[in-house]
Amino acid sequence: MIYVALACLASLCAANKYAACNLDPHCRQIANLSAVHTSVMAMVTEDRIECKLAGLCPNRKPSHSAARVQCLGGTTIVPGVGTFTCRGVDLLSFTSLSDLGCDNCDGNDIWGWTDADTGDLYAIAGTTTGTSIVRVTDPENPIVVSWIPSNNPTATIWRDMKVDQNWLYIVADRAGQQMQYYDLTRVRGRTSRVTDAPDGLYTYSVGTGNSHNIVMDENKHIAYAVGNNGCRGGLYSIDVSDAGNPTYRGCFDADGYTHDAECVTYAGPDTRYTDSEICFNYNENTLTIVDFTDDSSPVMLSRTGYEGAAYTHQGWLSDNPKHAFLFLDDELDETRGTGGNTGYARTFLWDVRTLTAPVLKGYHDQPVLGIDHNLYVKGNYVYQANYEAGLRVLEYQANLVSGDINVNEVAFFDTYPQGNAVSFNGAWSNYPYFDDFVIVQDINLGLFVLQVQGLDEVKKDNAAKIE
Repeated sequence: MIYVALACLASLCAANKYAACNLDPHCRQIANLSAVHTSVMAMVTEDRIECKLAGLCPNRKPSHSAARVQCLGGTTIVPGVGTFTCRGVDLLSFTSLSDLGCDNCDGNDIWGWTDADTGDLYAIAGTTTGTSIVRVTDPENPIVVSWIPSNNPTATIWRDMKVDQNWLYIVADRAGQQMQYYDLTRVRGRTSRVTDAPDGLYTYSVGTGNSHNIVMDENKHIAYAVGNNGCRGGLYSIDVSDAGNPTYRGCFDADGYTHDAECVTYAGPDTRYTDSEICFNYNENTLTIVDFTDDSSPVMLSRTGYEGAAYTHQGWLSDNPKHAFLFLDDELDETRGTGGNTGYARTFLWDVRTLTAPVLKGYHDQPVLGIDHNLYVKGNYVYQANYEAGLRVLEYQANLVSGDINVNEVAFFDTYPQGNAVSFNGAWSNYPYFDDFVIVQDINLGLFVLQVQGLDEVKKDNAAKIE
């Protein structure tokens, strides 16, 4: 295992102090949320304030539809919206924050839903005051069909959404928000935006009702509210198998605050855990892997720190080979200069073939300044929303025998035309799981529908598999 050196920089000492607190249940109970998480929230809030004072948040630009705009000569020029730098990515449409349903809000997270009965595709776009549902079946002509106001009317920077069995589950990092749930089939046939109340509100068993993220294992119909104080910041597990009737399942808080996670029905090379419910947790300074198969007694399989850790934020498992490797983003290494990083979004590459002993294999630095935020994997590609650097697409090749991972950037679309800096503006997240296009939610502007050109579909489906 690789750990941060004991002789820490001043900016890292708080993280190391909390790492020790993680191991003491009483200390965790007192701390609840870490000093590091609080500092991240303060930094993001400060950037939002500066952005608003500069007149860039929200950036009231008109929506663009009915005409694809190609990436030509390294730029995409969208009339009335801006000039965006790009490589191999065309703009299909853009929906402003105002048209999403709010005039004075910022964008945040995003997810997607495919209506299996109709074939329609929907973007689920989060904002600081509510959630918007947009039909993107025709990606060049999106239709906003629903606006769901936040349960707590006070704006919050952090909102997250996931889908299971045609139901939408929404959380936010604000006291009193709780978890909203909404039957997505209500939007069928709509041709314009309707303001909707959710179908229900799940109240956490303890705590003040805030949650930073929500994680979903759609195979087992299990949701996890993470970064909440209903489970001291850990994995708060909710059974959503009975759609529209969420029920408490269990809690894991043995490693303190979980900022984000990916929970899967495991199908990777560590056959000891085949078909188990495995959560890969991003716990501020570690990659922490938990077996949550027994909801009454979840087990921590490993807790691994790494050189350069500043704020372990989010990550995703590989598709090829399945669940064997992992891509991790650290949200503060760029600003704090840890591990030799000098302001370029760094993707940490992990070998997780043995769940009890993950190994950091290296990292990939993007070629322009920026902070990495949320990434997702589809086939042999990693789709990253990296704040002011926009959407970045990496191709990876991984060797199941040696554990080696090779990564290079193959495409990008910078949703923040003002430039590139190590700041919390621009692309918040993306959803790459529709067949032909990627949706991106931008903090300052709104919903982008993008199409990446020239990806090798054969390579995406078949390369890098060594059995």
